[in-house]
Amino acid sequence: MRRMLAGAALIGTLVLLGAKPSADHAYVFGGVTLYRGSGPAVAEYRSQFIPCSALTCTITIAIGKRDYGRFLKWCTSDDRDILVAPGSFGGHVECSGPTPWTLQVDAGMHDAHDVLTTHAQGVTIDVKVTP
Repeated sequence: MRRMLAGAALIGTLVLLGAKPSADHAYVFGGVTLYRGSGPAVAEYRSQFIPCSALTCTITIAIGKRDYGRFLKWCTSDDRDILVAPGSFGGHVECSGPTPWTLQVDAGMHDAHDVLTTHAQGVTIDVKVTP
């Protein structure tokens, strides 16, 4: 339930910030958030805006050493691909740790004017983490 609320809050925030329909992206960004149970985030890491207008983009996020170990174990690699569907401006995936832990990886797109935007085609954003 908390994950659905977090996803709805992310989408609501992105809508409030003014995503444009069917525009093209110029930048991508992402983040990694760790949760323990239904409470607030335990740790949050965010990327810079990375210039990219291709259909495949890569973001690298530096996270804490302990959380990097958790990411490797729970997500089974040091990266996650997020497919942003046509007409969407972002997306997320989750990795489950031992109960009650979860890890959420999210990504989104901005246009050249730093406004959330969509793309007419699907865009894959590869979120890589480093310690």
